[in-house]
Amino acid sequence: MKAIKGCLVLVVLAVAALWLIGTLTGGHDPAQPTATPAVTVLSWRWGSDEFGGRYIYGEAKNNADAALSYASVTFNLYDNSGARVGTAMDSVSNLDAEGTWKFKAGVLQDSATKAELQGVSVVP
Repeated sequence: MKAIKGCLVLVVLAVAALWLIGTLTGGHDPAQPTATPAVTVLSWRWGSDEFGGRYIYGEAKNNADAALSYASVTFNLYDNSGARVGTAMDSVSNLDAEGTWKFKAGVLQDSATKAELQGVSVVP
């Protein structure tokens, strides 16, 4: 009987923890449509400039009907072994409503061979 009560307490605590996590992170109600992100990265690629500097070039679009004060893209950088070796980032001010932005994020780590889009940040 004691073991059953202990399991029941653990189940109740697990359900409460999941509810709390969903509440704190905003959760998602499947009945509600998911909002389109304010900025979407349309494409990106590795490249270099005429001086040998390495960059991640790409294009992002403001999906909002209003201009954004600030937007940034951030990439995590990895070496051949998969170890994270740094970050590349670019930002723009006053991105027009429904406008596009050609970004150029500098890659300073010589050992970086792979990148992964970490995220987009915006300020309305």
